[in-house]
Amino acid sequence: MIWYEYPGFETGIDPETSLGIVMKSLVFFVISKGSKRTFQLERKVPTSYDFVLGYEIEMRYGQRSTRRLVSFQLACCAVLLVVYLGITYRLDLFAKYKFFTPGGHRSLHSLQRLLGEDSQLTNQLATPPVTVSNEEAAYNLCMQRFWRRIKSMTPEGNVTDQFHYPDLKTQHQKNYGAIKKKTRLLNSIRIPKAGSSALSVTARAIAGCQPDGYPCCKFPGHPEGSCPRKDLNCPLVTGCTGHNPDFRGDEAVITSLRNPVKRSVSAFFYTPPHTSVKQGERHTWDKLVENIQSPRYRNVLTKMLNGARAYDIFDESKHTVPNAKEKLCSMTWFGLSEMPITSHIMLYEMPDFRQLKPNPVVFGLSARETIAREEKTDGLRVNGDLEYNYFLSTTFVINNGTSLVLDHNQRDTEVFHFAERLFCGKLFSIPGLVDEMKEASLGSDEIKHCARLVGLGRVELLC
Repeated sequence: MIWYEYPGFETGIDPETSLGIVMKSLVFFVISKGSKRTFQLERKVPTSYDFVLGYEIEMRYGQRSTRRLVSFQLACCAVLLVVYLGITYRLDLFAKYKFFTPGGHRSLHSLQRLLGEDSQLTNQLATPPVTVSNEEAAYNLCMQRFWRRIKSMTPEGNVTDQFHYPDLKTQHQKNYGAIKKKTRLLNSIRIPKAGSSALSVTARAIAGCQPDGYPCCKFPGHPEGSCPRKDLNCPLVTGCTGHNPDFRGDEAVITSLRNPVKRSVSAFFYTPPHTSVKQGERHTWDKLVENIQSPRYRNVLTKMLNGARAYDIFDESKHTVPNAKEKLCSMTWFGLSEMPITSHIMLYEMPDFRQLKPNPVVFGLSARETIAREEKTDGLRVNGDLEYNYFLSTTFVINNGTSLVLDHNQRDTEVFHFAERLFCGKLFSIPGLVDEMKEASLGSDEIKHCARLVGLGRVELLC
């Protein structure tokens, strides 16, 4: 559909369609059969006045038969009808989708001629449509649900600060007084190469560590240069750095999980101690087999949920699947790297965080208080080099690397599938959330995936 511009007027009909061809025929009929004085061919949309004037000229000069005059009148009406339908169709599109079809600038130009440059309608249509990213849309949805929730908690719907907080630190100070030196407000279980750096950003934002928008790290970082600042340690968060879980406290616990195959290969291409490949060595298939078969790098998720460090030697008698599942059931929140939109939205639906105002950095957006970043890195560590991508698309596929990883990480596979069902069960148990996500066109694929699992993922049946 284009805004077809014919010499003499403009119309919203594609000239290549059957309707466009009919309209062109009518136009040529009007020009060839009607009086030449009917139209002064200017660049404007014809008005009813133009056509009536042409008809009067025909009557005055009496140079056409009655049949031709009737045909001429019908042709004029048909042209006006087509122009009207074209404009109406475009207005309907705008009302529904807030945009014009290609060539819409000419549509707007014609509307301005018809309605006037200062018309309220043309001014509204001239405003460019606003588009937002999935992350921003998810944040906006969280904010809407947050304010509705807070309003329902307050007397007569009057929102007051005493019912919501920017972070756990402020909430603790208002309810229990000053923060003591050993106070811990949040526990972060950082599974390596499962979004642990992003989890650290989330943990710092929720806890109230400043500046937000960065992960916890010790300058200059490991590998060197990966930590952008010297003030990013946060004593309010247990396990904010490293991969050594500590479940001894009573603070809220959060973590992030990832498909065991993707997590294991990503770790293999990272730096020691996440891999046996030393600096300068190539990442070959034989090295991957050695890495995956090593008890040190097997079933990392199961080990950590049982309280062991990430790269302790795997012990089947100590690191059990039932204990890992029980730990997931008791966690305040866990996210899935494969479902980022849904994970972030669900974070603020958890009972411990429902009174916290959503923070943009949790969704990957800029911090509330704009920080002038001069650092070359934000501290997030993501594999993306050519060797990694080439290995995944060639060597890993040819040698059926997926089967290799699954065979040596059966405990992690079972725990991860349980986590998926539990996650999806929680999603569908939150009133109205799925419907609102669908309405906002958010996480469609994630919701569909969960819908396939939800029959097996009812929370009361899993935990």
